[in-house]
Amino acid sequence: MMETFGMVSFALLIYLICTVPTKKDLKRFLESANGSRANKYRGALSSRMGTRCTVTLADATIATEGTTLTGTLRDVDDEWALFEVEQKKGGAHLTAIRLDSIESFEEK
Repeated sequence: MMETFGMVSFALLIYLICTVPTKKDLKRFLESANGSRANKYRGALSSRMGTRCTVTLADATIATEGTTLTGTLRDVDDEWALFEVEQKKGGAHLTAIRLDSIESFEEK
């Protein structure tokens, strides 16, 4: 009897952990209800093609090595922005960022 109760409790705990929404889920839900950030920044970024910008991101990514990215804006799509980022060792590489992940940006 006690073993069955323990198994049911454990299964209920796993179910609750998997189904409870996280802060990230709630944030995405609110953004979709209020209009996404992609629409907000698409027009502003497309008018700044070829300029040097600093972008603050919602989450850290491997491609940007943190939450900020400084580079020259090369292209803007419906969902993506393409930046040319200078490397510390010289040279440059292209980094694509989803417009939904942009918190703010400023022109340098």
